[in-house]
Amino acid sequence: MLKKLFGISKGLRIFGEGEVDVIEGSADPTVSPGREAPQGTLYLRHNGISYKKTGPEDTDWVKASTTSTAGTGFLYILNVTPQSTSDNVGSKEYVPDTTPPNTVLTECTSDTANVTIEFLAEGGVHYSPTVTLNGTTCSNLEQYGTDRRLFHGSFDVTLSVVEGESEDFILESSTDQSTSVTVTLGGAGPEITNISFGSYPGSQTALKYGDVIDVTVTVENDAVSCWIEDDKASNNEVSLTLGAVDGAGAGYRYATGTITISNVATDAPVDAQASNDIGTAGSVYTSSNLTIDQDSPVITYNSTTYPAGQGALKDSEGALINVTVSDFDGITYSSPTNELSIPDTTTYEQTKTVTRIAGSYNDDTNNYRIVATKSSNDTSTTRQYVVIIANVAAQLSISLPASRLRTGGDGYSNVGLTTLASIAEHTITINSNQQLDSVPTLADPDADKGIWVNGSFTNAGGMTSFTNDLEIDDDSTRGTHDWGAISGTNLSGLTTTVITGTDTYEIGGFMPRYYELVLGQNSVSGDVEVTNYTDVTLDWQYKDGSGQVKALSRNSVINESPPVTNSWTIDTTGSNPTTFIILDTAATQAQTVNTAVLVEEEV
Repeated sequence: MLKKLFGISKGLRIFGEGEVDVIEGSADPTVSPGREAPQGTLYLRHNGISYKKTGPEDTDWVKASTTSTAGTGFLYILNVTPQSTSDNVGSKEYVPDTTPPNTVLTECTSDTANVTIEFLAEGGVHYSPTVTLNGTTCSNLEQYGTDRRLFHGSFDVTLSVVEGESEDFILESSTDQSTSVTVTLGGAGPEITNISFGSYPGSQTALKYGDVIDVTVTVENDAVSCWIEDDKASNNEVSLTLGAVDGAGAGYRYATGTITISNVATDAPVDAQASNDIGTAGSVYTSSNLTIDQDSPVITYNSTTYPAGQGALKDSEGALINVTVSDFDGITYSSPTNELSIPDTTTYEQTKTVTRIAGSYNDDTNNYRIVATKSSNDTSTTRQYVVIIANVAAQLSISLPASRLRTGGDGYSNVGLTTLASIAEHTITINSNQQLDSVPTLADPDADKGIWVNGSFTNAGGMTSFTNDLEIDDDSTRGTHDWGAISGTNLSGLTTTVITGTDTYEIGGFMPRYYELVLGQNSVSGDVEVTNYTDVTLDWQYKDGSGQVKALSRNSVINESPPVTNSWTIDTTGSNPTTFIILDTAATQAQTVNTAVLVEEEV
């Protein structure tokens, strides 16, 4: 170090054509309070930089030269870091004009006395250098990168100064190079002394989730960052805007912003904190409580009472709507569809009598609305309900599973094969365009036109769809038949006795069944009537289930005479029984076992 090399702790005067004073030190003389000396004086700083006095003020110094250690055996200080990750080192100054920049550290500020000084050293004429600090040799020196003559190391040191003071740390190398860094021990982080809030929104006296309110924090001048924590009454972390230095009085400034209220359940404060330019944070400051009320009005539906024996309104009938409302100070009743007349629409009554004034049918659109408000926290609750209106009779229609209802019966023979069922049951559905008060009725058909399986129809859902099964056997009369009398009553008591749409059904065709074909025969009789020959199918199969005997096609002529290769027919239509004839007699005569035919008249 310069002090050690020249021994000029009290100064040095060089005589020649003009006298030149030379002094030394560790502080930057250009920064207040500077260094007192006559103009022309040279100042040798311990980090290798020299300055010249150029004016009368103690800070009137300019750089004269920088000692270079870039030659053989150089020694650089790269960084100063805190020994604990919770501490901070900042305000770092570097030797200017280096490549890369900000590489050689000369000064810094730390908020902890315990720091680590990192350096880079070149071995010079030696393989590796010995680097010391105050006589202590670096013990963790190791090769840096791929250059075997470049080494990295560090020293853990403890500052011996008090807050606000600086200490120089001088590193020396066995290559006769030295360097230093000045570390200033900073104080605690900036402290907050007050948090105040702006007015609550509008005329509110309490805050709820999502409300926004102004906040002002008073903090020490050295704060470079101030924020509201993401906890308690604040819904998120908020970075505040710092005001002018001393704007809040000597030594203090304001930090302002807005916060959004969280979903905290009860009265709660906010927490704030600030940090200085090296990242040192001051204490967490907790504000006074904000008034929090997250509750909105509560609306509870209880019941709707219609006229006796009814579940809907017609004409000018009225209903009693029982709804409880609590925790409110304002209320409005309305009918969004204008179907109901509601008395005293701004007066709370648990039970309101409403009257139908419009609407034909409504069982799913809200027509009764309540809006309750609470001014203290500017909340409201809206609930809507349906008062059912049925001012017109329901329309009833009947739907079938197919265009024709086929027959079934005991015509199946036990030939070792099976079909789906021996009974023809068809699901008949009564449809209503309104909810009905009860299950509708449909009179029994004549005995030769089908039999209801169940004694009555069953609600299939929502009291708008009802089903029953109609059983039709092979003896039933083919053709189109009228449904019997129908009756259905809606929720307001209006009865419908007319079928909307098609009021008939058709019986025709028959369900599939097997008949045994005895060996030596080419025809079989079945107790069933054929309506449409072109809808009949026949499949010749083995009784043991091993598959088809032979593929046959329907002959175009009813009761055609055999033999006709690969063909079949029937004897007649419109009568019961029916004979099914295989015209390919050569094929029937070639069989050695009884076979079977699967016949069906499709829809």
